Amino acid sequence: MVKRTFSPHPVFDLQALTEFLREREYKAFHADKILQHLAKEVVLRGSTGETGKTADDELFDRIEGLPKGLPSELRENFTVLSSKVASRSDSADGDTTKLIVELQDGFQVESVIMRYDPKKGRAASKPGHKRTG
Repeated sequence: MVKRTFSPHPVFDLQALTEFLREREYKAFHADKILQHLAKEVVLRGSTGETGKTADDELFDRIEGLPKGLPSELRENFTVLSSKVASRSDSADGDTTKLIVELQDGFQVESVIMRYDPKKGRAASKPGHKRTG
């Protein structure tokens, strides 16, 4: 298998982030602080739909307690989200969602989300939707 390299590198790659910090003589504990902050921010941002390079830049700048030059170095070398949803289709009953996710290198991955209610032993439909059978 050929190892793929990315530029900019995904910031959620802990090994790459830790190596980056060590190479520049920053303390490795900053990696945890960066990842915790970004994970929280990405969840919040997901609900607003804010995306793009400017949004990434602002995320790096809002991490408290980092050495002065580190946010700008992170912006130059890392991206917060390296994949994007290329297409989405929902089933008529709302039980499944098919996503085509485009990776940073252009490859695509198909994913299917199946909503299942274990208490009922069947797929969980949208609220208010009545299933037969």
